[in-house]
Amino acid sequence: VASLVAAGAPPSECEGAGAGGSSDIATMLLILKSTIGGTLILIPGAFRETGALAACVVLVVVGGIEIHCMSLLISCSRVVGGGSYGDIVDRSLGRAGRWAVDVSLVLSQLGFVCAEMLYVSKNVH
Repeated sequence: VASLVAAGAPPSECEGAGAGGSSDIATMLLILKSTIGGTLILIPGAFRETGALAACVVLVVVGGIEIHCMSLLISCSRVVGGGSYGDIVDRSLGRAGRWAVDVSLVLSQLGFVCAEMLYVSKNVH
């Protein structure tokens, strides 16, 4: 399902898709892929630095929180009629909320890229 959505397949080809988009599971998988894909390179270093037990506990807790937040985001999107993060917040909090979300998304992506560049430059010899 997620591969169909990622490949741009029409919603009718996606299992469980509603009238205007992908199913809840496909949407959660796409959000998970976009969030974890970029940070997957950092996980081995995190395990090395913190230890296997602590890293496993933190990974499970943060993963559970992330899945819960994805589920809340999907529910909120359906309530307000869908759209991007900015559209959802615009309908909820107005233009100031949209601006805050757009700025935070740009800054977080910039932070992810910088962190990955630092990690790669430190660990590739």
